[in-house]
Amino acid sequence: MNSSEVIEYLGISKQRLSSLNSSGKLIAVKRGIYLRQDVEFRREEQRDLRE
Repeated sequence: MNSSEVIEYLGISKQRLSSLNSSGKLIAVKRGIYLRQDVEFRREEQRDLRE
């Protein structure tokens, strides 16, 4: 997934994506490219935190 798709899928801002990347919570495999599996895992984590 590219950055734009991740931002839309997770419902986050560009700044939040950058923060997740910097903190190691969501790491790009290439510049601006993320594994769908990692993004889906992050989405589940977000959902669990909101409950």
